[in-house]
Amino acid sequence: MFAFLEGISPIWWLAFALVLGVFELLAVSTYFLWPALAAGLVAVSLIVWPELTGEVQLTVFAAGTVAMTLAGRWAFSRFGNADDKAADLNNRAARMVGRNAEVISYANSRGYVLIDGVRWSAIWPDGKVAEEGDTVKIEGVDGSTLLVSRN
Repeated sequence: MFAFLEGISPIWWLAFALVLGVFELLAVSTYFLWPALAAGLVAVSLIVWPELTGEVQLTVFAAGTVAMTLAGRWAFSRFGNADDKAADLNNRAARMVGRNAEVISYANSRGYVLIDGVRWSAIWPDGKVAEEGDTVKIEGVDGSTLLVSRN
């Protein structure tokens, strides 16, 4: 059935791996990475066992793709994004959580704080008061408004 693969040179599988690798570079998704590695595995298998039939080659490719996809997903979930700092990369307000700020104005549980020379809108918990110049800690965010507590 897959006679066209009988006696094929490993170079063809390496070329297929390179084409998939180029697709991966264009897609930036890891969807093509695992089949590319599996195609490389078939090429190596053909170098070691040049008499592999077409069915065996496709079986090695399919099994290698599945195995490498599962192993890659496991590795990314286990070792990738360990500190999750990149999740807040484009959310400046979320990156302020845990930092200290200086109160520049306050009235009725709302006001403004200063962090690194930038003025931020802030909300204090009910019943808490602040004076200009006080230092507060950023506890959370609500949109672009900081939720603060007294230090």
